[in-house]
Amino acid sequence: MFSGLLEQLRRNTGVRLSLWFALIFALSAAALLALVYYLVEQDFERKDQEVILARLKEYAAVYQAGGAEALRRRAVQ
Repeated sequence: MFSGLLEQLRRNTGVRLSLWFALIFALSAAALLALVYYLVEQDFERKDQEVILARLKEYAAVYQAGGAEALRRRAVQ
């Protein structure tokens, strides 16, 4: 009788421990996924800003070289 109770307690503890490990793994994986998503989003945003600034500098150079009409022609292309 005592050995049956001990075996049931051992199985119960094993299940609980497995569930805790699964929960910790799931939370760690979710945190890692959130971190990677944030870092990739920041990288895309930085690259978008670089492209926008480069295009703005290009348009400023066109405007300085040829005025509003040159800028209008460049924007239509």
